[in-house]
Amino acid sequence: YFWHSRDSVFMDSAEEKVNLSTAFDDGAEIGELAGVVNLKAIPEWPLKLYGVYARNFSAESGVLAGVSTDEDDVAWGGGFEFGSASRFAKVGVGYYEVEANAVIASMTDSDLFDGKTNRKGWVFTGSRNLTRAVALKASLYKSRAIEDSAPYDDSVPGGDRYRFRTDLVIM
Repeated sequence: YFWHSRDSVFMDSAEEKVNLSTAFDDGAEIGELAGVVNLKAIPEWPLKLYGVYARNFSAESGVLAGVSTDEDDVAWGGGFEFGSASRFAKVGVGYYEVEANAVIASMTDSDLFDGKTNRKGWVFTGSRNLTRAVALKASLYKSRAIEDSAPYDDSVPGGDRYRFRTDLVIM
């Protein structure tokens, strides 16, 4: 991805969500690689493995608030889902890390990280189809800040938390 037009409103919004000022000096060039493998050796108990890796090629190291910082330019995650929601249940586990400059924070949407960067955490999921047209889903999110000192201060409040969500899905 390449974002060419960036103005002060764009940059201020990104920094409010924890991108450092060294994230996008000469543009935003971000590469992403993702993969999914579905294993169906036992049809009643399918297994899905997935992973994603992203890197901001524009991020630079620097000195911010008197503290030396690295590029903080990598985001990655992976996990698995096992089972079938229509047979018995489907369960899943995932782990993710998003360094401060890895992605454009103001464009990040996440139940796990509240749309912020400089976070890492776990997701535990479960689902069960109650009927052909109704499913019950539950998710537990556990997150915390990767760095918790200046200049990362904006990401720390609310970073260390658990969130539980349930969904009743009518298809």
